[in-house]
Amino acid sequence: MLPNIILSSFASSIIRYRLIVIIISIFSIGFAWQISRDLVFNNSNEMWFLEDDRTLLDYQNLLELFGDDEFVAIGIENRDKSSVFQTETIETISKITNFLTDLDHITKVQSLSKVEIITGANDVLTVEKLLEKPDMTLEEFKSKKEIALNDRLIKDFLITDDATFSLIYARIIHVEGSITHKVELSQKIQAFLENLPDKKKFHFYFAGGPALDESFLTTFKRDQSFLIPLVLIMITLVLFYSFRSISGVLLPLIVIVGTVILVYGFMALMNHDLNILNAIVPIIILAIGLADAVHILVDYYHEISMGRNSEKAAENTIINLFTPCLFTSLTTSISFLAFTTSRIVPLKELGQQSAFGVFVAFILSITFLPALLSYIKAKDLKAKKITQENIFFNLFIKIAKFTPDQNKIILLTYGILSFFLIYFTFQVKVDANAMNYFTDNATVKIHTQYIDSRLKGTLNAEFIIDSGADEGVKAPDFLHKLDKFQTYLKSVPEFGRTISILDYLKKMNQVMHNDDESYYKIPDSREETAQYLLLYSLASPDEDLTDLIDFKYRHARVSIRIPIMDTSKNKALMKKVKAFLESEISSLSVNLTGLVILFNNIDEYILDSQISSFSLAFLLIFIMMILVFRSLKFGALSMIPNLLPVLAAGGLMGFLGINLEFGTVMVACVVIGIGVDDTIHYIGRYLRKRRHGLGRRESIQIALTESGKPIIFTSVILFIGFFVLLFASLTINIYFGLLVCIAVLFALFADLFYLSAIILSLPEKNKI
Repeated sequence: MLPNIILSSFASSIIRYRLIVIIISIFSIGFAWQISRDLVFNNSNEMWFLEDDRTLLDYQNLLELFGDDEFVAIGIENRDKSSVFQTETIETISKITNFLTDLDHITKVQSLSKVEIITGANDVLTVEKLLEKPDMTLEEFKSKKEIALNDRLIKDFLITDDATFSLIYARIIHVEGSITHKVELSQKIQAFLENLPDKKKFHFYFAGGPALDESFLTTFKRDQSFLIPLVLIMITLVLFYSFRSISGVLLPLIVIVGTVILVYGFMALMNHDLNILNAIVPIIILAIGLADAVHILVDYYHEISMGRNSEKAAENTIINLFTPCLFTSLTTSISFLAFTTSRIVPLKELGQQSAFGVFVAFILSITFLPALLSYIKAKDLKAKKITQENIFFNLFIKIAKFTPDQNKIILLTYGILSFFLIYFTFQVKVDANAMNYFTDNATVKIHTQYIDSRLKGTLNAEFIIDSGADEGVKAPDFLHKLDKFQTYLKSVPEFGRTISILDYLKKMNQVMHNDDESYYKIPDSREETAQYLLLYSLASPDEDLTDLIDFKYRHARVSIRIPIMDTSKNKALMKKVKAFLESEISSLSVNLTGLVILFNNIDEYILDSQISSFSLAFLLIFIMMILVFRSLKFGALSMIPNLLPVLAAGGLMGFLGINLEFGTVMVACVVIGIGVDDTIHYIGRYLRKRRHGLGRRESIQIALTESGKPIIFTSVILFIGFFVLLFASLTINIYFGLLVCIAVLFALFADLFYLSAIILSLPEKNKI
């Protein structure tokens, strides 16, 4: 707390040099606006992880050994659900395949029009296209269909077992830390599909990494252009209703909009990208940052009503509110800085951005806003009646009279309520699923789920198997162990198509023995395996096996097509896989990786983030409360009611089945950070009255009466600000907004009822 003489000197300097303060503020905002224009949206796989994260390093090793991992999947079916083996359908598949092949950033395309079949005769291995031409007779199509459905390399990979649905896969180049190329690919592919002349005859389904990233970007832009103006409109209406003047509306808006711009400038200076998490930062800043500005305005109007001129009123307002606004900003900033303990990089960055924004809002509110107010003539302030007339004023008088007489009932009610909230909080599950972030009517969700239902083909789980030595992949002993592992993977019903070098070796062994089914097995010798691999490389003009074995023939890769699912389900499956390896073939060195595995650990990081960030925030805010009130007892008391809104959010999550994931993991820290602000104002006033010799009941009534207006006013603004998120497109933002809104209401009533009841239940002392 600053000494009065320093605080008075600071306040007078702000008003004396108010023009300089205004110019510096405007220049800073303008500079931030300029540098923030280069911010880009990023949803790359790497951005979620620290550089030394073990799972990220494993994934990068996969890319180094076998090349690119991500792909797009385009599903096609006739509208009448008939077989895809007919001229028009195959021609369309061919058009799409050729289009994809010619695109930049695509390295390999697999489809019915391009797929090759392996045949052999007279010790000669032949690799030829399944469909040399799209226009065939019905009998020819029937024959090709039979060949495809009996080919283990095609069935359940490119077509369903009824041949009514086909997939086209296109592998894309991996560009570290960027999704620009994927977004461009997605837009080009969708435009091409939309403009196909015969599109009305087919259903197209588009999924995969680029489709997901482009959807996230589109959603981000849509929400930014809709939600931010909406929250500004709603805040404007509340300000106008409350202050009934242009200055009472315009000046706070200038401050909070300027704060948001400065936050974007901070992001640019820190080399932070825009992403699906920090999309809500402007909403957070607009809602929380307005609180200080409102307190400044209310106190300023009070000073004007006392007969002071604009300059003196602005100066006194700085003196009156510097300390409480500083402490409330510090506690809120602490709650966000606690996110820096997270191993999820965007969450760490969001914590830094929000903490910076909260403190910038304080600085602008305590300097820039009073400087602007000092130019407003007192006679123009139509809103100064706010100090005498407000719809909430009489309400709080009633609350002040009600609370002291009902403390036992209130304590009992909150005790029972807390019990139920704790019970449901423990029902919350930790899970992450990218599809669950979209609403049910999102196109990318509909398409992905349909493809997964037909061929389980939108994500890969990868297994890198180390033979232990160069050329070790060719050893029959290694291949038999690999076969045992792959056979197990194929038996897991949740997995889609499983593919490895074995599928090709077995097929080549079969066709080189007069297509005898009994020879669909691993070659008998290392030499035979080497010969088959050489023959395939010479026979196939378009395909190679470098994505299944590395250059030195030491590592083999087993890929599993797998549907997008909750990480908890996926981890349970992978746990079974690991158990099988340990019990059945422990000598096989297998490393699980791929996008599925990469994000499996996210739920652990989310839980760790929840525990570490909330614990740190709670501890630091508790210490801050002790310093603010200069009392260990009231520091502890201030934390009790602020646990209730956290439990309310957790209980609602458990009751509604909302998972703990990227969006909801932020709720606890945000709630306790903004909840203690009202507590500071309330207990601060209560202690001042007690230290002036007033009794508990009278001090509570006065504290409620004096702090009630700004407390409920800021709570209304917070509620409205976060309520806007219910109109967001991503469920992570919708759930975040819903939970914070509920928590804000619980925080308000906890301070007004629960805290008063707790104070009245304690033994009374003459001195505080």
